[in-house]
Amino acid sequence: GVFIDVANDELWVANFGNHTATVYPRDAKGDVAPKRVIRSAPASEPSSTISNPYNIAYDPGREEVIVPSCVANPQISMFARLADKNAAPTRRIEGQNSRLNRTVHGVNYDEIHDEIFVSSQIGQAVLAFSGTQSGNIAPARIIQGPLTKISVPEMVEVDPVHNELFVPARDRV
Repeated sequence: GVFIDVANDELWVANFGNHTATVYPRDAKGDVAPKRVIRSAPASEPSSTISNPYNIAYDPGREEVIVPSCVANPQISMFARLADKNAAPTRRIEGQNSRLNRTVHGVNYDEIHDEIFVSSQIGQAVLAFSGTQSGNIAPARIIQGPLTKISVPEMVEVDPVHNELFVPARDRV
């Protein structure tokens, strides 16, 4: 997953295989080293704050990078935009009440409504959290059930202008 931070002219990348979030100049090309790397474990090992991130999002108001972790450590960690190396998250959403599970892949942030959206494959759902939430808290709301037609959602996209969510699910959106 990638996110382009236009205001700071940076490109953020979620690195599933090596458990990191990396940032590059927006116009980088070729074999270029990242400007910053968020990781809190040895290379290629999951950490307590980033584990197999599949996607990445950004909250420009709080200047926080939003990184979901799946598989071993289901959670959403928020890091300061300038975080580097083994920086601690500014906050996390985690725990049983959050209903996050090992298949939390997609994440997106709606700046207009101050909400974080996360797709859940096992739950066949989209979870919505307030942008200010932290800890072992329940989602503000859940989109789930047979009428939704959500099936194995890997991503979730936000259109805050039209107040819509797009959830790619197998052969349909």
